[in-house]
Amino acid sequence: MRKLEELLGRSFDNADDVLAMRLALVFLTESPFEEFLVGSPFSRLADS
Repeated sequence: MRKLEELLGRSFDNADDVLAMRLALVFLTESPFEEFLVGSPFSRLADS
């Protein structure tokens, strides 16, 4: 979760950062936390 917070605070110039963000979003949207993400910025990112 800290890595996700770090990534949200900076640009995505690095391909590794983009990959880490996508993996984090997949984990969050496939986890029990999904119900807390509805309507949040994370849900919009996961849909892209």
